[in-house]
Amino acid sequence: MTTSITGNFLRPLGPSEQYFWLSNQNSAKHFVIAAEIIGDATVEAWVSAIAAAQLRHPLLRISIQSGPDGPPCFHEHANIPIPLRIVPEENSVTWTVEMAKELATPILLNGAPLVRITVLRKSGGSTLLLSMHHSIADGLSSAFVIRDILEALSGKPLQPLALTDPQESLCSAAAGPPPPSPPVYRPATLLRRDTGGPTVQALKLSKELTTKLRTHAREVGATVHGALVAAFTFAGRQLSSDWLTHPVRVVSPVNNRKLLGLEDQCTLSIIFPTGAYAPDSEERLWDVARAVKDELTLVRTAEGLSTVFSGFRQLMSTSPDVAQIAAFELQVCACEGMVSNLGVLPFETSFGGFKLESLWGPSVLVGIEGEQMIGAGTLNGAIHLLHTSYAPIPKLLQTTEATLEAMAR
Repeated sequence: MTTSITGNFLRPLGPSEQYFWLSNQNSAKHFVIAAEIIGDATVEAWVSAIAAAQLRHPLLRISIQSGPDGPPCFHEHANIPIPLRIVPEENSVTWTVEMAKELATPILLNGAPLVRITVLRKSGGSTLLLSMHHSIADGLSSAFVIRDILEALSGKPLQPLALTDPQESLCSAAAGPPPPSPPVYRPATLLRRDTGGPTVQALKLSKELTTKLRTHAREVGATVHGALVAAFTFAGRQLSSDWLTHPVRVVSPVNNRKLLGLEDQCTLSIIFPTGAYAPDSEERLWDVARAVKDELTLVRTAEGLSTVFSGFRQLMSTSPDVAQIAAFELQVCACEGMVSNLGVLPFETSFGGFKLESLWGPSVLVGIEGEQMIGAGTLNGAIHLLHTSYAPIPKLLQTTEATLEAMAR
């Protein structure tokens, strides 16, 4: 089902969209993704291509409005372009520094649209930073938007897409049995953002290591995502004594598009289960990877997904305010880290005279003090890892890479 756009009002937010709308007011939940692009484009060409992508995706033209007695709703603002900031080459700034600035700058609650773009220009190419409110998109959505911008840059016309219904409405399966309650660890503390800004670091695994991991994971009944979670957790326990005192809670966002019949729409289509892991030796890492796969398999069915959606509906049926959502997150969403893995990006990387060389992210925060967030994705045969934190564990990416190399032997 889709909802036709008529007038200014589009539709009410679904339960998970509303959750992120409230959660964002507690601790900013927008996210940023970076695309390194080979090929020159004028500022005018960027403006035109971004406008074409905005016309294609309805949720790139909206604000969220709520009345005193009604639910928050999406409202269309067709004549407000996506804000675009151009950084010229002579400024000599790195995209990781600019990404950290973007992550530290909230998207205005009552603004429109709920997305903005920065382009760092240089001779022979550019880096595009796409920042999006989490109520309107997930990490894979941002990858599709970037793809569409590049398609438009190459001269390809973009066909407008219809507005999707909330993800909960697209799941018609009956709820399965409730998942087991996760163990409760030490209380979490809300992230303080007034003591400095976040740090963003990037590392690309070799194509050889990426291929070895994929092959070995298949042979032992695991997944690349499970391997990433295991290596990340093991690396953190080697580098941080705090991670040795208890199992490490890691969030693994799950893409729901296939189960819900969605394709490349810009919309929110994820859930974000949390698991707890305590790998104590390299020999146990593939056991952890298989455990991650088994846990996520439970929610990769229509019945499991419906169970999670029932939880969102129940939570939002109580009409929680921002303070109640904040308390919920510090108890239920508390984590030491996240591995948000976009997987193998499902599109080609050449667009006429342009090539998508690298895609980094998402850079995002739950809002927990000390959290270490990993964005991951595979493009051009190589896994790209992005580390975001207000209190980064030094050498976390490098130690994760070394751990993955040991796992792939």
